[in-house]
Amino acid sequence: MKTIKKTLFVTALLGLFNLSLQATPTKVGMQVMVNAFFKHYNGGKTPKVIKKDLGNGYMEYEALQNGYKLNYALQFAYYLTNSGKEILASSTPNCMQSCASMLNFFQMVNGKLQEIPDPIVGMGPRAFYARIGEQAQIHMSANEKSRQDKGEMALYSTMIYLPQHGTTILVKKESRVDRNQIVVAKLRYNLSNGKFNFVGVPKRSTSTDYSGTYSFGENKGKTNTIPISYMHTITIKKENGQYIGNYELSGYQMHANFDCDATKEGKALVLKFKSLGEISMVKGLKPGQKILKLTPQGLKAQVYFTKGYPLNDWVGKTYTAKKIK
Repeated sequence: MKTIKKTLFVTALLGLFNLSLQATPTKVGMQVMVNAFFKHYNGGKTPKVIKKDLGNGYMEYEALQNGYKLNYALQFAYYLTNSGKEILASSTPNCMQSCASMLNFFQMVNGKLQEIPDPIVGMGPRAFYARIGEQAQIHMSANEKSRQDKGEMALYSTMIYLPQHGTTILVKKESRVDRNQIVVAKLRYNLSNGKFNFVGVPKRSTSTDYSGTYSFGENKGKTNTIPISYMHTITIKKENGQYIGNYELSGYQMHANFDCDATKEGKALVLKFKSLGEISMVKGLKPGQKILKLTPQGLKAQVYFTKGYPLNDWVGKTYTAKKIK
């Protein structure tokens, strides 16, 4: 009887052990996935290894373009989900006048390496690279903007760095003009679903420069066959350490042009009427009368028309303006 009980107990343990083996997916490992990458995506050629840290799931290889070695490495990072799914990330540099990275994610399916179609939450490849471009522009320095206004191009590179330690991917703007690197965005990894969340890094408010031209238009329908549309343009300049502004409204049966003083109010800039501009159909304003509040947000700005604004159709309303200069 004791022998039967022992046999049943051992059989049960073996059954549980077999079930646990079946529940755990078989891992192929980082090196196998990297080898598959070069086999299927690099014409079967494997470049020289620069760094190999399989313990932390990170590798670097020489990056070649048209036979020339680039100053940037081809990077790989290995990720696991809570369920044991394997993910391989690659960051491939590409250089012309400036450089940029291409980010891809892969998984093994039936022994073959396949690209993951939607690794970043809420955005496809086109939207992802567009956001990188926007973030890089937000972090442009005054020196870079000045050079850009003069027609100079390729002022900086936008490079994607995979992590050797941790799981967060960094996007950096590397300035040829300022000789510096700035993290402009991050991709944060979710262990539960194997997805990445894009997080834009805001520019430090201590160096905020309100200077620029902001504009937005609106269409209020038609009268007969004539469109009723308006264009609002706000120009901010800095003279002798102080901001000054100009506001112009143009459109259907209306033109207003005000020169304004500008004062900071929190993160916003408040425009106060100073004098009439060159041509203005709106008169009767008093010096110091608040016109609007402008809150810059990178390449855009929130425009709020205060009670002092002389046209009731816009008082108390907020609009989004685009920075055009």
